[in-house]
Amino acid sequence: MIHFDDPVSRVSVSDPKIADINVINSKEIYILAKSIGGTNLILWNKSGKSSVKEIQVDIDINPLITNLSQLLPNEKNIQISSVSGSVVLSGSVENIIQADIVKDVAEAFIMQINRMTQG
Repeated sequence: MIHFDDPVSRVSVSDPKIADINVINSKEIYILAKSIGGTNLILWNKSGKSSVKEIQVDIDINPLITNLSQLLPNEKNIQISSVSGSVVLSGSVENIIQADIVKDVAEAFIMQINRMTQG
């Protein structure tokens, strides 16, 4: 949800394959991410003046972080980030078995994301 101080009379998204918009009312819109990438949201006020907002859709890595924290609660030096639709793992773990678990869970997470975005 995005809230605006001033009423918006018209909205448009430049790439509807990336995100879709639903106008709730003149001061609120809902943005639905559809696939990874970037697009622009164009807003017009009642006087016709426009503004452009960039929208970047990326992977929500919070479920992966939660799963790894639950599976490996003693591993505190794992960093997970998302860059341009890829998951990046860094840091260190206690042993190779823990590293394999992290890798396997991350790969399963990415496979699930790919199924959801292609399905």
